[in-house]
Amino acid sequence: MWTYEYSLDTPKARQAIWARYCDCGTWTEWDHGLDHVEADGPLAVGTTGKLTPKGQGPIPFTVIDVHEQSSFTDECSMGELVIRFRHQLTDLDEQGTRVTHSVVISGPGAEQIGPKIGPAITADIPASVAELIKLA
Repeated sequence: MWTYEYSLDTPKARQAIWARYCDCGTWTEWDHGLDHVEADGPLAVGTTGKLTPKGQGPIPFTVIDVHEQSSFTDECSMGELVIRFRHQLTDLDEQGTRVTHSVVISGPGAEQIGPKIGPAITADIPASVAELIKLA
């Protein structure tokens, strides 16, 4: 297994950030690593769609976990490898929200493949989280 996690604190309320997550069609406005996102329904467990990373073809994804106003996880499969993207919002003691995006690569050979492909997959996460907060 290979993992990555990035967090950024903001004074913005989590409801404003959650609204951006729920509008899957606008993910490319804050995730500049994506050229296109197409979801087959609302942000809910079981929703499927396609993510098109810059310079690549479409990759199918499935939303596997949603906690309203708090977190969601979607996953993509590449053969036997599974890449999970978790997006979490945590209230801070002082007013504001911690926005955390994490990636877990699992499956046969993930310990060897993860360090090779993980850094490219996660390279734009800090900028994406900052842009998400800015647009919220």
